Amino acid sequence: MTNLLITTIIPTFRRPQLLKRAITSVIRQTYPHILICVYDNASGDETKNIVQECMNQDSRISYHCHDQNIGMMENYKFALSQVKTPFFSILSDDDIQFPWLYEDALQALKKNSQCAFAFLTSIFMSPQGGVLGVSGSRWKKFGVLPPSDAALEMAKDSIAPQGVLFQSWVLEKGLIDFSNQTVWDWDFLLQLAIRYPIHASPKPGAIFLVHTGSFTHSTKFAIWFQSIQKIISRVNLCSDFISKTSHDDIIHALNFTIRPTPRKIASKLDEKNIQQAILELARYRKQYGINFITIMLMAVVKLREKCPPTRYLFSIMKMIFATTRKFSQSFNKSTSLQKTYGKYAKWLQNEAS
Repeated sequence: MTNLLITTIIPTFRRPQLLKRAITSVIRQTYPHILICVYDNASGDETKNIVQECMNQDSRISYHCHDQNIGMMENYKFALSQVKTPFFSILSDDDIQFPWLYEDALQALKKNSQCAFAFLTSIFMSPQGGVLGVSGSRWKKFGVLPPSDAALEMAKDSIAPQGVLFQSWVLEKGLIDFSNQTVWDWDFLLQLAIRYPIHASPKPGAIFLVHTGSFTHSTKFAIWFQSIQKIISRVNLCSDFISKTSHDDIIHALNFTIRPTPRKIASKLDEKNIQQAILELARYRKQYGINFITIMLMAVVKLREKCPPTRYLFSIMKMIFATTRKFSQSFNKSTSLQKTYGKYAKWLQNEAS
């Protein structure tokens, strides 16, 4: 198993400078046997020129540009259909891989060929280098994990695909739900973890950039809620692969991730979307019954519905939450999380060594 090729697919759309940084991070992998395949969704800007500059410096890079924008998921679908190597990885055009990712992950898969994929954790980071979180940081178990353990850990704390190296045979299993655009990657990883062992490492392998232009940041809560429901529906069809106890634990963990909060309800009310707020409240009530939070939310929704001027109250609430978030991110720099992972912020610079 020497000199095995790894395909890195990078779908992109109108992020030329961020794309250049993403490509550079793959070029700097300590494992050299790679193909870097960029799939441009008809950006119509300087993307082609940026990639061409990179291609002039490294022959391992290839570029495909669609004649017209075919949509994000169709671009991913096309890119994945082109994988011909034994291993592959997926890198968003605004994210970054650390140089040791492929070498470490491939070593794990060589030793444990039954694993569907190996992953290193990803650091969620702001453009300014603030550490916002770490995917997989709540995992309790690492190394080779059997499906029962891997799937439950995945349901409790999803991992970012930027730090994952897949065996390409997983693409033959037809487990990707391309219709679930918002969380298709989490769904795919969970479906694999239900069926096959995986290798997990707590070592950071990538940066997931959190910014206002990212798809994840702009996704509305209602859409995200529905996407998680799709994941739950798919898990319910996996009874042949996991025990009832494991199934119930996974469903419980997924349900916990979609619990609405007063902040989300207040946001809907501030947007004058009362029907959506009522819908979210009904979902919460169905899932968790009548409790203090339910009663509070019901009162708030009723107040907004009966007294339209209270929208100003919710506007103020939204501003307070936004200010609190900024303060929290600023304060986070002095926390242990920032102290532990802040040193990786240097990789946000194109010239990082």
